[in-house]
Amino acid sequence: MRRLRVMMGAAGVVLGILLAVGVTPVLSDQAVADGQLLRRSDGTTYVVWNGVRHAVSPAALDDAAIDAIPEGQAWTTGLRPIGSGVVLGQARQAGHEVITLRKVTRPFVSSNQFSTPSPGNEFLLVEVAVQNTGGETAELNPLQFSVQREDATIAQLAVGVVRPDELPLINLLPGQTVDGTLAYEMPKGTAATSLIFQPSGGADPVIIPLS
Repeated sequence: MRRLRVMMGAAGVVLGILLAVGVTPVLSDQAVADGQLLRRSDGTTYVVWNGVRHAVSPAALDDAAIDAIPEGQAWTTGLRPIGSGVVLGQARQAGHEVITLRKVTRPFVSSNQFSTPSPGNEFLLVEVAVQNTGGETAELNPLQFSVQREDATIAQLAVGVVRPDELPLINLLPGQTVDGTLAYEMPKGTAATSLIFQPSGGADPVIIPLS
């Protein structure tokens, strides 16, 4: 299989390898560091340097030329195969809490006939685990979670949706983990791009990709 690289020094070699093996970068949060590789939905690839994104065009490089370059430690953090969709089991540190994505169900149909979405909408059900890794009790509120849609709008928790194992409002003891589900009302045909958790105490929000 032919490998690709970008004619931009070391960053180009990294990009070529990623494209060759069918891996696309995924941001773990909203901050973008220098050297971060980005790919838009239209396929355009960028490398960020000094806070500026630069479009890059891959060029052919044979295996011998790649093999001649010393190999360093693999960079796998924040990467996922193209088209793999949701990465279940991924965890994010959020202040003193660790958020783990367990399961995503769409459309979700409640067992209660009166718990239905508005016409043209459907429910998205997200199952998470939250662990308190701090040394003090941490208050967890399901309203700290929200979902960002592909049109950049934010879906807040759909309160009152009857669902199994609802994530509770709870004071988590140090080391304690709680599992539960969150429900969101989504327009049909509109993708959910990420789950957002806003830690208490003013810490930066944590973003977990959903698509």
